[in-house]
Amino acid sequence: SHELRSPLGRIQIALGLAALEKADIPAQHRRIERDVERMDALIEEIIRLARLTDAPHSVSMEIMDAGELIKNVVDDAISEARARACEIDFSAESSLFVSGNGELLRRAIENVLRNAIRFSPICTTVEVKARRDCEKIVIEIRDRGPGVSEADLERIFEPFFRVSFARERDSGGTGLGLAITERVMSLHSGRVTARNHPAGGLIVTLVC
Repeated sequence: SHELRSPLGRIQIALGLAALEKADIPAQHRRIERDVERMDALIEEIIRLARLTDAPHSVSMEIMDAGELIKNVVDDAISEARARACEIDFSAESSLFVSGNGELLRRAIENVLRNAIRFSPICTTVEVKARRDCEKIVIEIRDRGPGVSEADLERIFEPFFRVSFARERDSGGTGLGLAITERVMSLHSGRVTARNHPAGGLIVTLVC
């Protein structure tokens, strides 16, 4: 409710300012439009997480090349990385075939990669590596950001949880991306974990 009340509160303020004499109507209109878009994105993510939680047996699986799927995610994220003057260093073993749902796996990986880009300092590199470990596929995504306190490493996969210094309300995220990733990995009999790199930055590992 807090996540929805915040943009609603800002919309009410914008409406009040727009009603004032000599108000900057276009500016208030843009402010309202941004908050409506944020609410729409949040509601969509809430529905998506609820569906993954309540109807796991309806998820269809097929054999796919996880390496190709990850490459497509990386290719789509390149422009976002370049906007921050960042690079993505991608490497993957060949023939990373896995039984899974392509749409869900794509979203799970994309959530982690976009977080890594968003919280990376400018002019740094985000590393994406994929390999096979016995019957599982292991994907590691590392950024060069500030990392996460040890106490919060497990909590970052909880719905709406944000690390205070990095994931403020206006960061652009809904607070549900990593929770959705955790649920997707669970549906694929896998897991997602996070740890701080000794040289700095956060490493998120997805296993499916």
